[in-house]
Amino acid sequence: MSDALHGEYDDAALYDAENDWGPDDDFYRALALRTGGPVLDLACGTGRLARAMAADGLGVVGVDLADTMVARARLLDPHGSVAWHVGDAARFDLGQRFRLIMMTAHAFQHLIGAAAQAALFDCVARHLAPDGRFAFETRNPGRQDYSDGAAFKFWRRFTAPLRGPVEVWAASAFDGASQVDRVTLVRRFADGTERWSTAQLQFTDATTLDARMAAAGLECERRYGDFGGEAFGPDSPEIVTVARLAQ
Repeated sequence: MSDALHGEYDDAALYDAENDWGPDDDFYRALALRTGGPVLDLACGTGRLARAMAADGLGVVGVDLADTMVARARLLDPHGSVAWHVGDAARFDLGQRFRLIMMTAHAFQHLIGAAAQAALFDCVARHLAPDGRFAFETRNPGRQDYSDGAAFKFWRRFTAPLRGPVEVWAASAFDGASQVDRVTLVRRFADGTERWSTAQLQFTDATTLDARMAAAGLECERRYGDFGGEAFGPDSPEIVTVARLAQ
């Protein structure tokens, strides 16, 4: 039986069950320790990474558009080690500058279109300290395979604390002109129920990213092809960018 269509981030507890700590968290946490705080975690979700950075002794601010995610972040941070805000990553004004701004977990791909990306880069540039860094990642469009994308394919499996094993299936509807992938996700629970949701993901190549950052006064300082520090190349799975204010 299928439930009604849900927002991808409506169920914050289910999101936490599905998304464990990974190599990307290690990468950004290490970067934060090298850079120092204060740190701004844009699209912070339920705050797993932000809480870890706060535990490292850094001052951390977390911003997320989904109030459900921020509510859970506050619940999981009873001592208020992080300053949590509900806000749009492309339209925020915190009145503060940061040594490090990060946008992780492919959240950048939820910014659809050139105008949304430009707005984000403008906001980031206004909030960066003169010696600050902006780090984010997006999937490399050159590595995507959309053959037979309309068919549902098994993606992954996880265990939800109250609902047991969950299978995640995904179907893709990619538009080559806009480079936007419209994804339908079905989570199938052990009791036979399903949870359907949709998401739009913007794919952007490295050259376009650099041009849009430059328009906001940012420049790429380092670029990696994965979270292990491999140099970026055409076959890299990720475009991991560490940017700074243009010199």
